[in-house]
Amino acid sequence: MYMWNDIETKTEIEFIFNILKEKIKDSKIKRIFSADDRVPEKNNNEIIYDMLEEPLYILFDNNYCLIINFIFYSLIHIEYRKISSEELKKHISSVNKNEIDYFNGHHEVYGWDFDNNGKRIEESFRIKHIIDTTGEYDKILSFQVNGFHNEYNKWISNGDNSSLITIPAGGDYFNVVKITLKNGIKIKICPQPAENDGYYDLIIEGINYNEICLKLGSD
Repeated sequence: MYMWNDIETKTEIEFIFNILKEKIKDSKIKRIFSADDRVPEKNNNEIIYDMLEEPLYILFDNNYCLIINFIFYSLIHIEYRKISSEELKKHISSVNKNEIDYFNGHHEVYGWDFDNNGKRIEESFRIKHIIDTTGEYDKILSFQVNGFHNEYNKWISNGDNSSLITIPAGGDYFNVVKITLKNGIKIKICPQPAENDGYYDLIIEGINYNEICLKLGSD
């Protein structure tokens, strides 16, 4: 088991990723997931899972897992360890009871129809969209870290509650981790600003996104 807590500089995290690349170089990813069962959106050629807050799990075919908790700028927690069957059970969709898989998912989006006055038609509640994602996992080719030197805001506790303070410019900061697979798929972990209170976006480039919009009265 390997664990690194409270990593705050780009230099440190790049050193850790070099270590991890050696540890996992012969392993292929089996699944990428978290406990957040989100419906993805598409923006140009990118698939986006936004407002995630639970740690991201990258499971390999040797049954080790890279666990990344990265919800604030320049603050990351990383583990590389085996994952138990009990822990895996926590990452099942509450909707369709399938394993949460950010590359390969099936999402049925429910909603209502509205009349000409904008009033919701209660009896119209049904599946409005079906979204399927498909992507092939591979070995990790590289880790990249986006560094910056500008000032940014950070939550700090005074013992009773937390306040935003401004971290001054000039540091060895980082705000994006990018993972590239050997098949060309790119995965970006992007914390949102601290003002949004602890969320990150997962952005994937290179997997398929298929959305079916169901018409009124269709099955």
